[in-house]
Amino acid sequence: DLKLATTIKSRSLLSSCEQNLGHLYSLQDNSDAAINHFISSYNNKENDDTTILNPIFSLVKEYHGISRHEEAKEWLNKGLKIIKELNIHHSPTALNFRVYDYLINNYSPDFERFLVQTVIPYYEEKKNKMELSKTLNLLAQYYFDNRKYKNSSIYYAKAYSVLKSI
Repeated sequence: DLKLATTIKSRSLLSSCEQNLGHLYSLQDNSDAAINHFISSYNNKENDDTTILNPIFSLVKEYHGISRHEEAKEWLNKGLKIIKELNIHHSPTALNFRVYDYLINNYSPDFERFLVQTVIPYYEEKKNKMELSKTLNLLAQYYFDNRKYKNSSIYYAKAYSVLKSI
C-alpha cells in the first residue's frame, strides 16, 4: 500500500507500489501516468539491487510503445550498462533488454535467429506461456513487416495457440 510505504518510510516498499501503479496505468494505456510512476519506482530503488532493472525495463517498454525513441534508448542503455556491471547477461531480464535493443535500434540480421534460437526456447523451457506468446507475436509482426507473410501467419497461429492454452 502506497500510504503505508510512505508512513513507514520504506523505500523498497514504496518503489514496489510505484512499479505496480505504473503497470496498472500502462495496462490502461495511460502512458504519462505510467511513466511518472515508473520513474518514481526507479528513484526509490537501491542502486546495488538487480530489481532496479524492473522500472528501467518498464520505462523502455513504455517509451518504445509511444514512439519516444530517444527516451527509450536512454533507459535501454542505462539498463544494459547495469546488466554488464552485474554480469547477468544470461538472465531473463537480460533477454528482455536484448529484445528491446533490437526493436529500438531497428533490428539487425541476428534478430530473427536470437528469437528463434534463444528467446522462444527459453520461454518454452520455463513454461512461461504469456512471454512465449508475446515473443511469438513479436516474431510474427517482424515477418509481416518484412513481407514474409507465410512465416508471419505461422507465428501468429502459434502465438494464438499458446494464448488459448493459458
